[in-house]
Amino acid sequence: MNSTLYAESERHRYLDRTPDDPHHRAIVSAVLAAAGAAPGATLLEIGAGRGRYTEMLLDRGFEVIAIEPDAALAAALRRRFDGSDRIRVVEAVLCDEAISECGRFAAMVGFHVLHHFDPATLACLERTLVARTGIGAAFLEPNPLNPLYPVQIALHPAMRFREEQGLWRRTVGPASPCPSLKVAAHLGLLPPGLSRRFGGLVPSSLCSPCWAPWSAYRLIVRSMEPAS
Repeated sequence: MNSTLYAESERHRYLDRTPDDPHHRAIVSAVLAAAGAAPGATLLEIGAGRGRYTEMLLDRGFEVIAIEPDAALAAALRRRFDGSDRIRVVEAVLCDEAISECGRFAAMVGFHVLHHFDPATLACLERTLVARTGIGAAFLEPNPLNPLYPVQIALHPAMRFREEQGLWRRTVGPASPCPSLKVAAHLGLLPPGLSRRFGGLVPSSLCSPCWAPWSAYRLIVRSMEPAS
């Protein structure tokens, strides 16, 4: 099975919930700002899953092309947004042909998706970034330095280490499959559950590109500097 796919898609029904709270609104704002996404623009959301972040993008007035490799999750996306003319679902593993099918878009975003990609998929993402020089790109990823994340995987009934292990591989930056992407900032002073209970996320509070083991997330963006 391709490593971009969940082995047990239906176990991830928690992804149906729309995370419309201060914590998630803040991280979506941080991703959109980093991608340079102007209101009303068309976004390519990679690995849209069941659409919990997609819904937040649509609510902010964006048009969305949602590419999702998992057939069960793509079907859930279509059901969730049935009747909407502001989203198009492309069921495909990220590859050159799938990107061509997506057509024009102003920015590329993704939420908790890069670490699920295998090297071939990341190489396709890199080719897209190199070829489409005018687009912004920003991705939210769990912070692999945070010791609470392995605990969450172990305790969460739907999470599996085999599906999350890519988080600890070098996937962006120099000498990686995606040298055009870099870690721009670490976000979140508290784990998500505590953050939602005690005041939400403050993205501007942490901007360390190297070492921040206490943060919940990494903000990964397109580097405008030549890859070394």
